[in-house]
Amino acid sequence: MENPTVSPLELGPETNSRYRGLLPLLQFAGLLALCAAPLFLMSFWAKRARSGAQPVPITYARCDADYDRAANCSAWPKPKRPAKNVVLLIGDGMGFNQVYAARVFLNGPDRPLAMEGMPFAGSVTTCSADDVTDSAA
Repeated sequence: MENPTVSPLELGPETNSRYRGLLPLLQFAGLLALCAAPLFLMSFWAKRARSGAQPVPITYARCDADYDRAANCSAWPKPKRPAKNVVLLIGDGMGFNQVYAARVFLNGPDRPLAMEGMPFAGSVTTCSADDVTDSAA
C-alpha cells in the first residue's frame, strides 16, 4: 500500500505548470516590499521632522550623583484640537516584586521610581483555564 500523502510538488506537470508562473510574481512582490518599506518610512519621518518640532535642552540630574547629564529633546507644538483617544500602557510581568527589584537596582531601596509617583496605579491577577500559563491567560 502506498503512502496517501502527496506533496504539492509531486502532483504532476499540469499542476506544477499552473503554479510556476506565480513564482516570479511572488519574487517581484517581495523585492518591491523590501525596496518600498524603507522609502515609506523615510518619507514618514521626514514629514514628522517638518511638523514644527523645536529642540529644547533638558538637564537630567540624579539626586545621589555629583553630575548632570544634558539631553536634546523635541517639544511638539500644541495640537489644534483635543485628543480623541487615550492610550493605556499595561506593563506585562510588572508585579510589585519586579517593580521593587527595578527600584533597588536603579535607585536604591529608599528612592522610588518615577512611575511609582503617578497618581493612579492598578494591579490585576489572572488565572489560567488549563495548564498553559502565559500573558493572555
